[in-house]
Amino acid sequence: MIHPHTYIHPNAKLATNVKIDPFTVIHQDVEIGDGTWIGSNVTIMEGARIGKNCRIFPGAVIAAVPQDLKFQGEYSNVFIGDGTTIREFVTINRGTKDREKTMIGKNCLIMAYCHFAHDCFVGDNCITSNNTQVAGHATIGDWAIIGGMCAIHQFVKIGQHSFISGGSLVGKDVPPYIKAGRNPLSYAGVNSIGLKRRGFSIERINHILDIYRVLFNKGLNTSQAVEYIEEEMPATDERDEIVTFIRERVVASSNVLPKALMMMICLSDAGKRYNREWIFRHFNYNFELGQSYAITGPNGSGKSTLLQVISGSMYANEGKIQFTINNKICADENVYKHVSICAPYLEVIEEMTLTEFLDFHQGFKSFIPGMSSDKAISIIGLEKARNKQIRYFSSGMKQRIKLAQCVFSDTAIVLLDEPCTNLDKEGIDMYHSLITDYCKDRLVVVSSNDEVEYKFCNHLINISNYKIR
Repeated sequence: MIHPHTYIHPNAKLATNVKIDPFTVIHQDVEIGDGTWIGSNVTIMEGARIGKNCRIFPGAVIAAVPQDLKFQGEYSNVFIGDGTTIREFVTINRGTKDREKTMIGKNCLIMAYCHFAHDCFVGDNCITSNNTQVAGHATIGDWAIIGGMCAIHQFVKIGQHSFISGGSLVGKDVPPYIKAGRNPLSYAGVNSIGLKRRGFSIERINHILDIYRVLFNKGLNTSQAVEYIEEEMPATDERDEIVTFIRERVVASSNVLPKALMMMICLSDAGKRYNREWIFRHFNYNFELGQSYAITGPNGSGKSTLLQVISGSMYANEGKIQFTINNKICADENVYKHVSICAPYLEVIEEMTLTEFLDFHQGFKSFIPGMSSDKAISIIGLEKARNKQIRYFSSGMKQRIKLAQCVFSDTAIVLLDEPCTNLDKEGIDMYHSLITDYCKDRLVVVSSNDEVEYKFCNHLINISNYKIR
């Protein structure tokens, strides 16, 4: 039944038993399947392909052109799977030349005021609660549940059977079967309740738990953990789903970069001076991913200055400093994404508690996958001080915080300036554990004249060799 106050373009293709309420507009190049109901004041634009037995409530807009300045009018579609319900004032945009379509799977429930931008892929049986906003190119796996008022960043991938709590800002991938929430987003264990409701046995759920214990708790880097899971754990659909997700997504963005990725810092004839005095000059060196370097020399020789020049926080007076990824130059404005630093001259926010500070830091630079503020605090041995203002911490406790902030950040390059400053023997042992457990495949540069701090390094650079004689 089609109400007479509805406008339908002559070139639209509707099955015979579609019901459309008044004041709805159907543009050309639209296809709507059997048994679908479309409420009042709905707009369905060119390129929409709507399946059977769908329900689209008043005010929804389907297949509007992308809100993307790169869109140049190329042909694209929106596909809505059979049995999907789209509630009031939902907007779903067409694709761009990237994927050429936006897809919503079968039997999904898209609640009121949700938005799906161009090139989003949503699997079957998904639920997105009211006011959730999904940016372009995002992917949501089958059976995922997204709480209300979530904001999902572009290109993020959310694995199947995952659950995200309401109000979350989803700026990173969420692996399959995982619960996630809070701000900044943290993983909160396996979605065991959701899995039980979908008929997963206790054995299957425990198997998933065992896989994630290897990934997050065994002390392996990501590549090692994936290799261990493939070699030591039984082959199941769940194992293969998680491993595939990690290989495609997490490895590419974690601190443990895949071997195929090459990163290098190249200094060519670099020099730095203060007033008329050259601190170093004619410095030529390449720093490579997976290697560790020590910059040594007496006090006042310029070790820290060279480290700051390498980090990009201080300019060189002559020469060139270049970051390359896979032989492509990294733009200066993007260098900070790949670098974390610990140094005596960097301050922590003393008015915050330890937990508040680490959470605040993650709003600017995420921790490595599997790391949370609580876990970081436990690793550096400050559990009893988690809710204490940092102003009341000793200098050694503050140094532990700086190390955690640096090492646990999701970066490929770790720069350490006198990293054991104010640490006792237990703290120094903790420092070496951090290097062993979390820095194996990264580019590490240590500035120090104390061998205890750099004894693990396989390259030594004496800054005195770059003084003008």
